[in-house]
Amino acid sequence: MLLTPLKSLSLCLALLAGSAIAADAVTSPAAANTVLTGKVHLYKQKKDTGEWPHDCTITFEAGGAEQEIDLHDDSYGCTNDDDYGFKIENAPSAALISFHSADNCGNGGDFYVGVKTIKNPTTMVEPMGFSQALSYSPGEILVPGVQLTHSGGSKPNGTLSCVWIRPSPLP
Repeated sequence: MLLTPLKSLSLCLALLAGSAIAADAVTSPAAANTVLTGKVHLYKQKKDTGEWPHDCTITFEAGGAEQEIDLHDDSYGCTNDDDYGFKIENAPSAALISFHSADNCGNGGDFYVGVKTIKNPTTMVEPMGFSQALSYSPGEILVPGVQLTHSGGSKPNGTLSCVWIRPSPLP
């Protein structure tokens, strides 16, 4: 088969374009594997205006370490027994987060709520009250990207004492 100069040029350009696409496909997964710095924001009682006063922010530990934060004495500045809601920000998929009134993050006391992130990354637009989360059944989606895993109790307001976080393992 004899190629004209124009066909040769077209073939070369097509091969170059294919190489550029292939090179981009090789480098794109690196961006997808970026380590996310997830955060859990805790909020005081919602005001009549609808505003959630911010109490503190807990940042996921580097390297995906499991965390148990005792709000009686924590380094994040959270107030024990004074939070009513939470918001998750930039959390990786498959992170487990639970909120407990029991000091040792146990599933007892006045209430407990456990959630799993199911989107990468997961960021909640608005805070959610613990009492609202208790109205869902395990397995239900609370908001896009956040699934309830377990819950119990009936007095969540102003009784939060412990937050447990287990980020998903790195791929």
